[in-house]
Amino acid sequence: MQLSEFSVAVKIGLNLSWQDLIPRLTMQGWLPGLAAISAAKPFVTQAPSIQLVCKTFVPGGELNAILPNSLRAVCLCGMATFFLGLAAAQAPAPAKAASGATAVVPKAQGTLAQVMRGILFPNSNVVFFAQGKDPAAVKPADNPSASTDRLSDTYGGWVAVENSSIAISEAANLLTIPGRLCSNGKPVPIKNADWPKFVEGLRVAGMTAYKAAQSKSEAKMLDAADVVTTACMNCHVKYRDVPGALRRGVCSFAIG
Repeated sequence: MQLSEFSVAVKIGLNLSWQDLIPRLTMQGWLPGLAAISAAKPFVTQAPSIQLVCKTFVPGGELNAILPNSLRAVCLCGMATFFLGLAAAQAPAPAKAASGATAVVPKAQGTLAQVMRGILFPNSNVVFFAQGKDPAAVKPADNPSASTDRLSDTYGGWVAVENSSIAISEAANLLTIPGRLCSNGKPVPIKNADWPKFVEGLRVAGMTAYKAAQSKSEAKMLDAADVVTTACMNCHVKYRDVPGALRRGVCSFAIG
């Protein structure tokens, strides 16, 4: 059998299922050949075609010496085809981005008043302090790591003003989380047209104070404190400092 005839046998072999090949392999005494072909899998997976895979097992290009009939050629190619598919199936899949991971959804834990009192109120006071006094002149506490005064703790001085400014800007994000309630039990009006504007004003005010704190300039801190005050008052006038707010259902988050 020449290679041209063998190519025809290859095509026939491709039409045989593995289940059909097993009995024929057994009858022809070729079942032990499985082990040899299995050992050659690394090469098989790299072969550009089935003809090259089959040719690998035929030294010199002649099949007569080891394949007395076309049936064995068909079986051999069937085995090569089988292991080629098996190796491909066992090859590791390309790395993909992690899927199925649970997304972290922001969830409101406290009321708007608690956010104001716990974050915005104390950090604004640190910013306001720096508009008339030098934070660097504040003496560190005897035990800075346990100090409740941000200006005298481990991260006191101008660093405290920078940190408080960032806290104000970051807190703006907390004002947009759905599900948060006001002091009167009403939802925070995040869907109102003016709410995003007030939130953005607070975010900008915080970053203005941050840049001023970095400069360590009292004059710039005075201007920045005014920006923070304006951002707070714009929202307070509409949603906090309203007579009868609790009775009329207007959001109320009085910090006093």
